[in-house]
Amino acid sequence: MKGLDRATYYYGLIICFLFACGILLQSNIFCNTDANWLLHATDRLLGGGKYYYNFFETNPPMILYINIPPVIIAKLLHLPYSFLFRIYIFLIAIFSIVICSILLKKIYQNRPVWMMRMFVVAITFIFVILPVHAFGEREHIALMLTMSYFFLAVLRSRDIAASIILAILIGVLAGIGFAIKPYFVIPFVLVELYLIFRKKNIFAWIRPESLIIGSILILYLISIFMFTPEYVYKVLPLVGQFYYAGFHYSWSAVISSMWVIFFAISVGYFILFYDVVMQKELIKVLLFASIGFIISYFLQRTAWFYHAIPSYAFSILLLVLVTQEIIVKPTHYIKQKCIKGIYVSFLTAILFIFAVVIPGSIFYRILKRDASPGLMRAMVFIKNNTPNRKVYFFSPTMDFPYRYIDLLNVKSVSHFPSQFLLPGLIIRLTLARTVAEKNEIKKHRREITNIVIKDLQLYKPDLIVIFKCPLDYIDFFSQNIKFKKLIDSYRYVNQIDNLVFYRRKN
Repeated sequence: MKGLDRATYYYGLIICFLFACGILLQSNIFCNTDANWLLHATDRLLGGGKYYYNFFETNPPMILYINIPPVIIAKLLHLPYSFLFRIYIFLIAIFSIVICSILLKKIYQNRPVWMMRMFVVAITFIFVILPVHAFGEREHIALMLTMSYFFLAVLRSRDIAASIILAILIGVLAGIGFAIKPYFVIPFVLVELYLIFRKKNIFAWIRPESLIIGSILILYLISIFMFTPEYVYKVLPLVGQFYYAGFHYSWSAVISSMWVIFFAISVGYFILFYDVVMQKELIKVLLFASIGFIISYFLQRTAWFYHAIPSYAFSILLLVLVTQEIIVKPTHYIKQKCIKGIYVSFLTAILFIFAVVIPGSIFYRILKRDASPGLMRAMVFIKNNTPNRKVYFFSPTMDFPYRYIDLLNVKSVSHFPSQFLLPGLIIRLTLARTVAEKNEIKKHRREITNIVIKDLQLYKPDLIVIFKCPLDYIDFFSQNIKFKKLIDSYRYVNQIDNLVFYRRKN
């Protein structure tokens, strides 16, 4: 350790340990299903494919553009998309952590060094450990790309100078991150409003990074209409009518989720210990970021963990900051030494439960699911029964087949990652009151059925694999005569757990 003090050595060791743990966790589960499908959708886009006509994706194209580097490299090296993608995400994490560290050194310049390092360790944990099965989700990527923007906002609120090159780089990264989903603009707007209010200057938003972010968002919106109009005019109408109708949770389920409870706890501690915190600007920016992302979570009206990851992450950082400040505060300020110890112990316990225990239990369930004997048998069966490497899947979610499809060296030839539009379509058809409304929904039903028929006619898949669920897909689509003729050219060959396999007769 010559030339390197012991504290710095252990600090670096902890960072490396967290990355090693992250790599170990990811190597024991399949790639995230949404991320895997988006990689395949990106491949179709690079091959000249278009939204709706070649693939049906609910998200605007920014996430596909972000996925281009790992897809291209994977194709050149003949490696699975998921393998290169995970390396790509770890590299993004490293890059973001380095930039955040540069900014945090300035934010913590008058505070003990260990506080800054503890904060960087927390960010590293959030980037590489916390997401577990949601590693590489859009929320995870957006969090990593935008994190440095929020720390730069803290410096701006303190009138601390930052390199113009660094500000431009942060603006580009954050602009891409905020553009991944429309909801992600909310925390950006809240923080900009905070800076305007903080500086009492309506023009406080005129800064290199904010101008670049705004420019990227505007140009990106224009580009959607110019280069991917099918997304606006073909995909969004179907998504707006049927997607959310089939996936919305009750408000009670959304509000009572662990993610919202943790957000409420962090806000409670913000209020309770606000006077203790010296880093007023930092804690306020963390709060506004968490509020902005929890609003985006509510707007999507689901209780899915990955939708809450950004807000969850900023809630963790907020509690880490409060814990630090209590530790360094003079004992007389917090009345008694034992009370101070109780505060720190209680905060540490909360962080351990919500940052380690709950995500750990999620990982354990995913680990058991991905290692199930039925899934292993199904993968072997698919691999051994697809001479032309073409499979068509009917499934209510992307959990099947996009956990493992690229590992089998077979190709899913469906427009849709899953039959996610059908539950909402059936609900809307059931609730329709007028003949005109019913006819409109039936028209969309024929539209979806015709897409399925064209896929089967064009690609002639070796296998049709159906995930058994309350909705009988064969019966649903067989009401169309063309589909019934096509499915009659397949015969039942096997069932493994909930998966039913049909093979082409010829």
